[in-house]
Amino acid sequence: MESAERLSKALGGKLPKLALVLGSGFRDVLTRFHIESEVGFAEIPGFPIPRVKGHSGRAMRAELEGLEMLILCGRAHY
Repeated sequence: MESAERLSKALGGKLPKLALVLGSGFRDVLTRFHIESEVGFAEIPGFPIPRVKGHSGRAMRAELEGLEMLILCGRAHY
């Protein structure tokens, strides 16, 4: 619950209903989105921090053609 609250607060008080997880190979896709706000995984309690080079570890609230979404950039490898 603490993670969701911190993520929601960092991203402007609300979480979109749609989410995308982008690996490092899809970073260029972000140029098409309007990024409204973002936060690093390290700032969210309980989120794993990516340790692989090129995985940014950022959560973003973004908009594309009127559709709001949560985008997770980079992921942790276990």
